[in-house]
Amino acid sequence: MTNRLELNWKVDGFVDEQRYYCSETSIDPLSPPLPKATLASDVRSYIDADVVIDKMYYVAVGSVKNGIEKLSGVFQVYTDDRVVSILHFEGPNNSTVITDEKGKVWTPVNAVLKTDYAAVGLSSLYLAGNGYIYTPYNNEFELESVDFSLECYISPTNNTQGVIITNRDKGTVGWMLRRESNGAVGFYYIGTGAPSVVSPSGTTPANTFTKIEVKRIGTTLQLLINDSLVATSTTNQYIKVSTKRISVGAAIDADGIYSYFSGYIDELKIEKSMF
Repeated sequence: MTNRLELNWKVDGFVDEQRYYCSETSIDPLSPPLPKATLASDVRSYIDADVVIDKMYYVAVGSVKNGIEKLSGVFQVYTDDRVVSILHFEGPNNSTVITDEKGKVWTPVNAVLKTDYAAVGLSSLYLAGNGYIYTPYNNEFELESVDFSLECYISPTNNTQGVIITNRDKGTVGWMLRRESNGAVGFYYIGTGAPSVVSPSGTTPANTFTKIEVKRIGTTLQLLINDSLVATSTTNQYIKVSTKRISVGAAIDADGIYSYFSGYIDELKIEKSMF
């Protein structure tokens, strides 16, 4: 089964040509493989329609000037059909167009893309403490008892409590990833009780991008910060199903909107082991 990989980049100055690299093995910047495609000097995007689902690729773009090539960073890309939603938050400065690789429609409220700051790529989602984005209810977001992975980068601009992403409703159903005012981050959900996994304080400092990943493997919840395991929790409780829309940057329930996140969010992805 085939998929497509879309890339966008920028180049400072003029170049003679560009080269697109895509390999199933790691790319050595000092000795790259043959390029998969050679591109014109003015190209700034490319669609690779020759990739296969459920594989990992190493991707890079090189620019050539006077016979000398400069290679971008090498990125790992997973073509995984288990992904529920993936938001790269790529677009022009102050754009309100939010693109989901899985085709879900997200509506911004006082939320824009900013090109001045990003963890990966050229832009990220900016929330000033009074905004959020949301998508309608979809049962693919129900994590219930399946294994899953939820990951993103955040760069808070202050130390107030703020929801990163949630589908909870009044604390009775659903799940939530939230940054706390002390710099900790926690994943909370409603089962027959209220299980959670929470990082130590200070693990997500203000004005710095931090990678967060929550995983459930069997009955174990894991919380990773910058790819290092910082907290675990064991529970056999399932997550109670919520019919709320998914919101990024605030919690939305029957009592209104609250717990706004202030700062930048980038590369948000939710993946499940099965649908």
